[in-house]
Amino acid sequence: MAHVWFPLTTVCVPETSFQAFIFFVNRVVKRLSLRELELTENQQKKNDFLKALKLVKELPADNPDSFWAIASYHGMPYKKRQVPPYQIPPNESNNSAWDGYCQHGNVLFPTWHRFYCLKLEQSLQAAVPDGDVMLPYWDETSEENLQSGLPPLLLQKTVIIEGLGEVPNPLLNFTLPEAIPMPPEGDNPD
Repeated sequence: MAHVWFPLTTVCVPETSFQAFIFFVNRVVKRLSLRELELTENQQKKNDFLKALKLVKELPADNPDSFWAIASYHGMPYKKRQVPPYQIPPNESNNSAWDGYCQHGNVLFPTWHRFYCLKLEQSLQAAVPDGDVMLPYWDETSEENLQSGLPPLLLQKTVIIEGLGEVPNPLLNFTLPEAIPMPPEGDNPD
């Protein structure tokens, strides 16, 4: 699969993701909450999102758009990424303990997670290129959520996806395609 370097973010993305990204740059799309996806007028967007998530989760582990590959940005299995300047940071060696790219517990947390979500969203958009796919959000502090708890979409065991019928809800779980190697004794993976 060919890749394109997107110079503004120095992120290498598969061409299919890049094309989906360009498509969404040319128009304004409102990001919906999980509860808004349940509204009658948003059923196609809900369908497109669930279908895309199901497809991304079914991609082979070595596909850079797979849920497995994207989730590994967040943590295990830890992989060195080919990001400019193509070298291991000076404070790391090939044998040192390394906790992945996740930036919990420091000032980089908000901006780092934006890239992580962007990459997942681009993969979802590439999976259903003719759809209207955006990552929905969940505002746990909204009055409705404080009173009602989790949105129903996060609790349903199965969902109906147009063209696929009733399927296990792709929001509920993920089966690892391979075992995750544990870090050496004494390394802290948190």
